[in-house]
Amino acid sequence: MHAPDISIGVLFFNLTHLFLLIFLSDVMRRINVLKEEAARIAENVTLSQSEKNKINAAKYSAMMAPIVVSLERRLASTSRKPETPHEVWFHEEYKDRLKSAITAFKTPPASAAALGDAWRPFDNIASSLASY
Repeated sequence: MHAPDISIGVLFFNLTHLFLLIFLSDVMRRINVLKEEAARIAENVTLSQSEKNKINAAKYSAMMAPIVVSLERRLASTSRKPETPHEVWFHEEYKDRLKSAITAFKTPPASAAALGDAWRPFDNIASSLASY
């Protein structure tokens, strides 16, 4: 009976790691599009800096919304009450880090230069998961 419990705990761990790796390329593609759009918007002399910032923030929120929904669903699927030692460990080690990373990711970066940093908390989590 103990072996299935371990496999479920490891499954949370592996699924989260795989999920983050799969989304990395999609997020990077979206970030590149946002950088191109931000450069195009920056060239528009008819817009104030405040308007440019609002447009860039709205584009970020719109482009990243599907990623945020998927991240929140992944967190919800692994957030039920832990039942095995591995699930308890995963929750203690990663639940708050994932929540914090999602919250930070929802917030549009202050500038186009900071777009590359938007996924950094998830890169750190994925690296940590890979080390186990």
